[in-house]
Amino acid sequence: GSLSCRGRAETLTIAADTLQQLKRLAAEQHATLYTLLLTVFKTLLYRYSGQQDIIVGSPTLGRPKREFADTVGYFVNPVALRSHPTAEQRFSDYLAEVNATVLGALTHQHYPFSLLVEKLQPEREQGASAFYRAWFVLQSGGSSDAAELALGMPGIALDWAGLSAESYALEEVAAQFDIALLMAETNQGLSASFQYRSGLLSRATVSRFIAHFQCLLHGMLADPDSRLSELPLLSLSERNQLAEWNATDVDYPRG
Repeated sequence: GSLSCRGRAETLTIAADTLQQLKRLAAEQHATLYTLLLTVFKTLLYRYSGQQDIIVGSPTLGRPKREFADTVGYFVNPVALRSHPTAEQRFSDYLAEVNATVLGALTHQHYPFSLLVEKLQPEREQGASAFYRAWFVLQSGGSSDAAELALGMPGIALDWAGLSAESYALEEVAAQFDIALLMAETNQGLSASFQYRSGLLSRATVSRFIAHFQCLLHGMLADPDSRLSELPLLSLSERNQLAEWNATDVDYPRG
């Protein structure tokens, strides 16, 4: 493929007990697990970019009516989920804002995305990236193995008609977006695959991004009413490194 489509994927497993905490918090905040995880992802994008207009693309099922359940075809329609985070905003309030956006998008999910692009005629290239460069998916339903396969997780043992097989992580994947977070509930907890354009982001940068995602996730669980600017982001090793860099005290002669 072209250089712009070449990508890589880094994976993360979130423990089952953390998943249960996330589900409990989502229920307390009258939101879904999907919306809670999307809000954490959006918060991290805000903290990285400082932008107060965050748009993340996400697919909808596209089969809201029962009569379509058995119809063969590709019904998935992407939606652009837009929100406006601020530094002083509490995470719980931002979650409520994102939740309202998601509910509104689901109400209008049948509007063809291609028609939206045609109507608004963005100046940038056509297609999905006309409105967003980040993508979020939470796989639901189906088996744990199928979910992990959909995320491209390595080491998944399979038994197909007597044939033993194991999934293998490809060195390169096709990247449609600058960064995409694909998540799924599995037997181990939550599996996540961070897929990214390798020509734009380095593996080291994405590894830090994943570590910061984890810090943000646990910080949010510890205090959902934290302001977005105050949620912890740096790992312990990064905080120690900052302390070393800032240790610039020097003893000057008193004279």
